[in-house]
Amino acid sequence: MVLESELANFPKVIGSSDGLNYVTAEDDVYIDYQGEETDWAIYRASQRFAAPQPEYSMQQVRMVAKARSQSQADGVTTLVIERFIHEIKQGDVAIPLSAIQTPDQINHFQPHAGPVIDDLSIAGMMDAVNYVVRGQAVVLNRGYVSRVEQGSSYALVKPAHGFQFSQGEFGLVEGDSEEISLTMPTIEVGQLVVIRSYPFFSIAVIIEQVSQLPSRC
Repeated sequence: MVLESELANFPKVIGSSDGLNYVTAEDDVYIDYQGEETDWAIYRASQRFAAPQPEYSMQQVRMVAKARSQSQADGVTTLVIERFIHEIKQGDVAIPLSAIQTPDQINHFQPHAGPVIDDLSIAGMMDAVNYVVRGQAVVLNRGYVSRVEQGSSYALVKPAHGFQFSQGEFGLVEGDSEEISLTMPTIEVGQLVVIRSYPFFSIAVIIEQVSQLPSRC
């Protein structure tokens, strides 16, 4: 997760030694950068998370490669791929490793009950799947502006459902068209803990799974 405003300031992939749209591990990569940074991670932007204040909107990024600087000339830096994860394409973002080092405190926090927030929910996932499992990171729709902080823990719940039949009707007996107005109880399906908090979003990890978790809870 990177602030959208910060992401716009990082160098972009502008070409390759073969001039193809997608770059392989054997190709050199060119970025629009002149400076002293030498070690890079190349990311592809994916899901956008819009914040109430636009300057705090965030972009989910996925690493596609690691690279190091080989040479520079006329505002262009040539990178050599050191670790190839996925194909690189024009427009991918090059972020210096010095800018994305994980803070030491991320590994030193005590889980505790988070503040009660009625509309707290999973806004997205760090991996593009339909179900989340234990150990997977998810994005929550609240951050430290709402007092959600590193270590905040929450139960994951989902609503129970009445019986539904082929006609789309709810009831205990097939064909019973009487409308049900009762509120069904919620069911706990897992636990999560926040590992990093931003102004309006947080990243949390599933630490306990009671049953299969959908991508929205």
